[in-house]
Amino acid sequence: MQTLPMEYEMEYEKMPPPKGRIIDIQHFSLHDGPGTRTTVFFKGCPLRCDWCANPDSQARALELVYSDIRCVGCGACVDACAEGLIRLEDTVRISREACTGCGACVDACPGGAMRFSGYDISLNDVLEEIEKERNVYRNSGGGVTLSGGEPLAQPDFARAILEKCRKWGIHTAIETAGYVPYDTLARVSAVTDLIYFDVKSVNPVSHLRHTRVENPRILTNLKKISRTRPGSIIVRAPLIPGLNDTDHDLKSLGEFIVNETSVTRVELLNYHNLGLHKYAGLGRSCALAPVSPLSGEAFAKRAKWFSRAFPTLTLSYHV
Repeated sequence: MQTLPMEYEMEYEKMPPPKGRIIDIQHFSLHDGPGTRTTVFFKGCPLRCDWCANPDSQARALELVYSDIRCVGCGACVDACAEGLIRLEDTVRISREACTGCGACVDACPGGAMRFSGYDISLNDVLEEIEKERNVYRNSGGGVTLSGGEPLAQPDFARAILEKCRKWGIHTAIETAGYVPYDTLARVSAVTDLIYFDVKSVNPVSHLRHTRVENPRILTNLKKISRTRPGSIIVRAPLIPGLNDTDHDLKSLGEFIVNETSVTRVELLNYHNLGLHKYAGLGRSCALAPVSPLSGEAFAKRAKWFSRAFPTLTLSYHV
């Protein structure tokens, strides 16, 4: 464990010991805010987006993940499972519905093919990871981003991290889908420098069909928080082929932002299917597996259409 400077150690002693559940802490992130950042990926999200690239971040519970690439076919996991829920056939088959998450198969696997997605971590341990990169933040103009999953699903833990970062002069950002009580959004964003607010679709029917939740709360929260935090919010919108990438979809999105909020910055994200292997590891299928991402040229064309239609918005996009 890293030894912290004395001033940090003294602060740690005074702090309560809250814990949170995350799936990863990623250093040297370049697309989660300005500069080079540390991104903390929270576990648990109320949405179930068909295109989710991190399906292991959806459930709050720890989940067993199997990797056929790492599997050596030894059968150690079969022998370790006291409940007889694992079979070795053409590949490892797991009766996940009855799995108690005891971890015996994880401990027995010699190749690391079995693991749990998600782990509990203390506030102190997160802050130690953040403190390692203080020089990186300073030199790059970066900072810390809380993502997920949905960081606002664990608001006390998220706010505790953000408060300490603010005290230490570290720039902070959160990425949220906004499907939380407004008081929660306001309380956490009050100690956050930058808010990435994800808008999947302003069409209520499409939103419910493809995320499993309704969007009035999300849109209302965006309207309210944008008026209290002008200049500190960037709307992020994914473009999913055949779901929300038509002229009508983009027009509805732009009109809502311009007419209903004080947001001036928008970021369009191109759908990618790089997370398909994660679904397989969880024993799940991805609803959008047959869907191909937009080509770089097609995506850029959509982005330029949006920029021309809404010139008052500052647009950025990543192909």
